[in-house]
Amino acid sequence: MQKKKYLLAHSFWIHLVVVSTLLLIPITFTAPDEEVTVVSYLRRLVLPSVVVAVFYINYLWLVPRYLMHEEKHSFFWISNLVLVLILALALTEWSEYIHQLRAQEELASGRIPRHLPPFKEPGRFFLFSFLRSFFNLVVAVALSSSLRTSRRWMELERENKEREVALKEAELKNLRNQISPHFLLNTLNNIYALISFDQSRAQNAVKHLSQMLRHILYDATPLVNLAEETKFIHDFINLMKLRLPSHVTVTERYDIPSPCHIQIASMIIISLVENAFKHGISPTSPSTIDVSIAADETQITCEIRNSNYPKTSKDQSGHGIGLQQVALRLDLTYSGRYEWEKGVTSDGTMYISKLTIHDTQLHHH
Repeated sequence: MQKKKYLLAHSFWIHLVVVSTLLLIPITFTAPDEEVTVVSYLRRLVLPSVVVAVFYINYLWLVPRYLMHEEKHSFFWISNLVLVLILALALTEWSEYIHQLRAQEELASGRIPRHLPPFKEPGRFFLFSFLRSFFNLVVAVALSSSLRTSRRWMELERENKEREVALKEAELKNLRNQISPHFLLNTLNNIYALISFDQSRAQNAVKHLSQMLRHILYDATPLVNLAEETKFIHDFINLMKLRLPSHVTVTERYDIPSPCHIQIASMIIISLVENAFKHGISPTSPSTIDVSIAADETQITCEIRNSNYPKTSKDQSGHGIGLQQVALRLDLTYSGRYEWEKGVTSDGTMYISKLTIHDTQLHHH
């Protein structure tokens, strides 16, 4: 809304300056020793007035109604050609009439005429006046078309950005709403079991769960502080460890600046971590999950390695946020500024997902 008001105010001042300049032309081109009267001013005002009229006929009607619709382009060009030719002829006749009238007035007052046509041959004077008027009117058409078209492009760009912001906000709300009841139920059951024999671990688990929920429900915005997001990931991993068998090894490495002012799209990395837990754990065989996040002033790098034990589509562990949705959010937030390499190693035992986000300075506070 603020940008729209700015565009309207900016457009108003542009039109005011243009119209004021054109209305001052009759005075600007008056000779120093020439008396300016209302009649002489109005005579000279005809050409600027016609130019302004052509400008606004195009700006307010022809351009938005015909030029901006591909199937109506021909009408726009034909109507402008006819309009410009007719007005150029009319202005040429008017210019010749005014020159003759001024010459007669100066002769009647006993002065030597200064306003005789600049060419002795009437045909040359007519051609000169016609080409001058034609050129001025064509410039008016071109200027109005370019200004109105550029304004429309700016409006479309603003609308696209508003839609993009709305889509990002909808995606974020969707992510918040996709906290899997299965995940919460398992976590609460694990905490309940811990209470009977390890109250300290149970209390610690409750703390991690409450911090996670607080981050998701209250702190999450389209862009969040990377340090807060890594804390959220650490809490999630600690909760997942509660129900992991002893043959699963989980390691974490975080190398980010302190204090950290780098921003990242919320809940991007957690989706990759969840995917590692979903597809990286075997019920019986040794399994590993390794999470590494590093960041500096130029880029964020997240590399996750896990054993390759792919689950079926019926498996409901995790939040249910698929990798396709991660790719969509990456394209929305980091279009052209990220690399995501993922796949299984040649021996088929490990799955590697490496996400690199460039130009992190664009996402500082």
